[in-house]
Amino acid sequence: MSKTTHKPYQRTRAGCLPCRRRRKKCDQSTPLCLGCRRNHLICTWPSAGPELANTLGHSGSTQDGNPSLTHFCNGGDNVQRSIDFKRLLRQPSPLPPLFRRQPAGDLLEYFKLMTAPRMVCRSNIENPFITYHLRLATLSTSLQHAILAIGACHRAYISPDFSILAYDHYAVAVRSLKFGITEWHACSAANRAALAASCLALCWYEIIHANIRGALYHHLRAGGYMIRDLQDDSKFHQDELLGFFIEQYSYLAILANIDPSDRLKSQLVDPHTLTESLTHLHPRSPIYGFLLGASRDLFALILRTTSVATQRGNFGPIDANHYDIIMEMISRWAATSVSHDLTNQHSGRMYQAASIIYLHVSKHGLQDVTENLKETINPFINLFLQSFQQLPFDSPQWTTFMWPSLVAGSCMRDPSHRKALLKLFHDSSLQMEAVDSTARWLSQHWANMDRNPAVYGIRGLCETLSLENVLLCIG
Repeated sequence: MSKTTHKPYQRTRAGCLPCRRRRKKCDQSTPLCLGCRRNHLICTWPSAGPELANTLGHSGSTQDGNPSLTHFCNGGDNVQRSIDFKRLLRQPSPLPPLFRRQPAGDLLEYFKLMTAPRMVCRSNIENPFITYHLRLATLSTSLQHAILAIGACHRAYISPDFSILAYDHYAVAVRSLKFGITEWHACSAANRAALAASCLALCWYEIIHANIRGALYHHLRAGGYMIRDLQDDSKFHQDELLGFFIEQYSYLAILANIDPSDRLKSQLVDPHTLTESLTHLHPRSPIYGFLLGASRDLFALILRTTSVATQRGNFGPIDANHYDIIMEMISRWAATSVSHDLTNQHSGRMYQAASIIYLHVSKHGLQDVTENLKETINPFINLFLQSFQQLPFDSPQWTTFMWPSLVAGSCMRDPSHRKALLKLFHDSSLQMEAVDSTARWLSQHWANMDRNPAVYGIRGLCETLSLENVLLCIG
């Protein structure tokens, strides 16, 4: 009985590099194979003979084998390239298929009803995290998954099982965004706007998730480049959409400077550019003040305040005249009348008190903290707490609590002050890990300050956090 001879199996070497690395069968469609399209991977090909090179060259890929952004932005379908932004942002549009599936549909509803309302500080305006995001999401897989990641992360606070789902959507959002930015300059303005929205949305995920490795600042730096590129595009005239992006970026980038060691400022903030950007925010916009509230001018002063702290942190001399001018401007600041809601004024006074505290402390190094300085600051701690206590626990102004709480809290020596602040955190209706983490790190700082009174103020708080290798995502 003769043996049946089998031809030795030879594994094919055809297919794109991502499919080979993943040990998956590649359908070899160009410029974007089915596997890479489905998993939002950058479909690249090995250098090959003229036949494959010619195939790629005539399929709209770039010279290095990456697919053209036209194909990516359209998702491989024949989507109209000319986008009417006014129609896109104002008219209801069909939800992408992902949003209509379960459990993604449930997460979307949770995002709309529970999460997005907690992301704005004004209740009497339209919520751009709903209106703009959901319509831009029709153009971006990354934004779709970022929205679901935010909703799942928020929901995980009360239902921890959702944390895995949040990570899954976050991973796809990052992967899809990475895919999209490879050919940013070839993309239509509409799709670039959707990618910028995705990048900024990931910042909010990091804040809600209470990331302690500074992941927010990587997204924020990329978002800043995208926004500037859209501003420089002479064909992009969507002021309201730019206002949506600029207000998010300005708010987050200004607050990033809570650490006067200048680690973040050199990467994120050009004070002149940021101050100029704030002037582009128009009070007549239907979304004006969704993060800055009635305090746009005060935020511009915070930017100048942190520049003084940075100067002191780098051991440079402080211009006393410059210091006095900023202190006077902050002291004379009054909330603008953007609404009849008194909570805007309470929130503004919280930031005003914290800014004065920050400026006082920034004039001193860790070795120059005196009892006189501490007594000078105490009245402003009282003002901060009084203003905070007047905010209803379900007020949208809670959205912006973190920066002033950390600044004022870093100087609290009186146990009654500490107890009052922790009670405010405990009674909050935000239901976000960011509230718990703020309370946790302040408590650790207070314990450190009790052992070593010199570890005082925001510099002392940053020293406490650095010992734990913590870089808070502040929002």
